[in-house]
Amino acid sequence: MVDFHAVKEVVIDASPEAVFSIVSDFSKHRELAGSGELVSVRLLTQGPTDIGTTIEADESIDLGDEHMDITAKAVVVACSPPNTLSWVAVPPLPIRRIQWWFNLSAEGSGTKVVHECEVDLGEEARAMFGGTQAYNDTRGADVIAGMEKTLQNLKGMV
Repeated sequence: MVDFHAVKEVVIDASPEAVFSIVSDFSKHRELAGSGELVSVRLLTQGPTDIGTTIEADESIDLGDEHMDITAKAVVVACSPPNTLSWVAVPPLPIRRIQWWFNLSAEGSGTKVVHECEVDLGEEARAMFGGTQAYNDTRGADVIAGMEKTLQNLKGMV
């Protein structure tokens, strides 16, 4: 079940290869991330980013009135240069699934970037957040704002 789904897009004046080189380089994700929550990222898999690449991220997150410092792992589940990168985060919370995508396609002389996030809360997290709508209104709004800032950051990094 999908409890939250957001899609943001932008056209960047650069080739899909140039944009993909940034979004697929997890060492740049602290600078890329728009939420301000990402403290550090470590690659747990050596070599170029591909399906199965595993990362670990330290995050500092506000959830309503509570603040949490967490370490989450993520694994790349789709990698098709220079068009698609997707990973599933495994936070130490009862959330069942958080999946992120960057889908890139040539548009004119630039690249259309579609950034997507999908969350399946699961029963325990739904109860923790006070239901799907409460998650969407609070945490979901923060995620959307972060995605918009991520795309602005990406535009500036290319």
